[in-house]
Amino acid sequence: MSSQCPPISSIYIASTDKVPLSLCFIGGLALNINFIECSYRCSFCPWEANLDLRSANVVSPDFEQLKLVIQKYKPDLLFLNGGDFWRFEFIDSFIEKVLGFDILKGLKIVSPNQYYKFIDKMMNILEFFDVVLIEVNIFSDIFIACSIVERFIRSKHFEIVVVSNNLDNVENKVKELVNRLTESSIYIPINLLVQYFDELKLYTFIDSIRTVYPLIYTSEARTSEHSSILCPRCRNPVVVKQGDQLLKISLDNYCRCKYCGFKVISSDRNLCIARRIFKIPIRIPIA
Repeated sequence: MSSQCPPISSIYIASTDKVPLSLCFIGGLALNINFIECSYRCSFCPWEANLDLRSANVVSPDFEQLKLVIQKYKPDLLFLNGGDFWRFEFIDSFIEKVLGFDILKGLKIVSPNQYYKFIDKMMNILEFFDVVLIEVNIFSDIFIACSIVERFIRSKHFEIVVVSNNLDNVENKVKELVNRLTESSIYIPINLLVQYFDELKLYTFIDSIRTVYPLIYTSEARTSEHSSILCPRCRNPVVVKQGDQLLKISLDNYCRCKYCGFKVISSDRNLCIARRIFKIPIRIPIA
């Protein structure tokens, strides 16, 4: 790995729902750059960002190659995923090179472990990105997550992913998160990623939350009902999935429900529809 680059475990093209995003370039492609050495060190991490340099192969991005990859595959989005990369040395030069690509850009953020030390750096980087996925792990993450959403909701596309090793640790966090969002009349998707769960219990919990906040789902679901996205107004499914397979999209180019005309997400960016839709999952390793 280059000393001029934060630790990256993989670079790959994948379906946007593998980021995971549910209402951003639905069925489209994202060029993912995945960081490791996350300061949280969670026991369960869907992105394997909890790996350290001793247990992971690291790669150095070839920015000329990435430019060719973007030209060849024409992904809808370049996405910085995994760990809290903004705390690393040389991140400024890395971000400057990323911003030079002619493509919309997204990143996943999580509340900094050392809040006062890294919050300014994270926020400065966030300013330049179009799509933001906020990871919620612990209860205190909710405050920073909602504060960021409220500040930037019109200018960026937001989604939230709640991560836990079991469902019992999720329920109160989701209820508080939903309370904060509904108080502000904000509609953004919430995805539940749980390592160990009873399917019936998880689906029952999602059903109960949907009575007040329909934009909750789990990409872990084997049932179409609970992996699909519902319109907040009419409650009809606007994105229908069965496992990894995309079955139907009922949204127009402005993210409006085709059944009732309601705009399903609180953003002015209108990034729901991909330039080309793939109904089966795709993953192409780059580095």
